[in-house]
Amino acid sequence: MADVESEIPLLAVTEAIVNAVCHRDYTSHASVQVMLYKNRLEIWNPGQLPYGLTIEMLKTKHPSLVGASDVSLRFNRKCWNRNRNDS
Repeated sequence: MADVESEIPLLAVTEAIVNAVCHRDYTSHASVQVMLYKNRLEIWNPGQLPYGLTIEMLKTKHPSLVGASDVSLRFNRKCWNRNRNDS
């Protein structure tokens, strides 16, 4: 199989999907959606921004406000263990 160069770094896509899963509204029955178009990649999750967090704040350094903390803790632990084993 030939090597394929991605226009979007794989690490960025992975982090965006992980964030969508960690920060989704788990009271909703909707799914995280990943849509690839000719000119962009869209990743959508059900839910809304936590109280006090705005779109403008997302463009700057801001605190991580996790609604589904158990999910994000499991992801963080798994990633930390994987990164530790890779070094």
